[in-house]
Amino acid sequence: LEAIKGKSVDIVLDMGAYSWSIDGNDVNATNLKDIDLEVTIGTDTVPSSLVESIAEGQPATQLSLTHNGEFGFRADLTLNLGGEHSGSTGNLYYYDSSGKLIFRNAGQIGEDGKVSLSFSHASDYVVVICKNTDQNQEPDVNPDEKTEEDPDDNDIDQGEKEEDDIEDD
Repeated sequence: LEAIKGKSVDIVLDMGAYSWSIDGNDVNATNLKDIDLEVTIGTDTVPSSLVESIAEGQPATQLSLTHNGEFGFRADLTLNLGGEHSGSTGNLYYYDSSGKLIFRNAGQIGEDGKVSLSFSHASDYVVVICKNTDQNQEPDVNPDEKTEEDPDDNDIDQGEKEEDDIEDD
């Protein structure tokens, strides 16, 4: 990663059931470390009642990233959610340390069932598959709580907030 840092070079790591894509321009850490990018798909770390409350009857898949903490770069994970979900949107939620699901980003599911979602931090996540187009925007997960859009009062640390800033560039 040091070799591609700050360069317009993409690295794709084919991990079999999923792949990671890293753009050298998105590598911003000054002290890069070895990071285990293993992803376990179909975990049950997030309580099912919490997943059901956010999925509202729509399909959901849990992901657990082996590494714990910040990557120091943005990486796009591409995984197959099934061709039957083609045309739907995969909404990615981060399961934070206080037990809340926080919307991170979304990706369109292709005809082949694959979706690409952006990560800068490893933890446990839930992908909710939404067919209804009005739910393909940032969902109102906890209407009584502040969201990422309110920088003065949220559960996102600065490292994760940078992921959103990078996506807007």
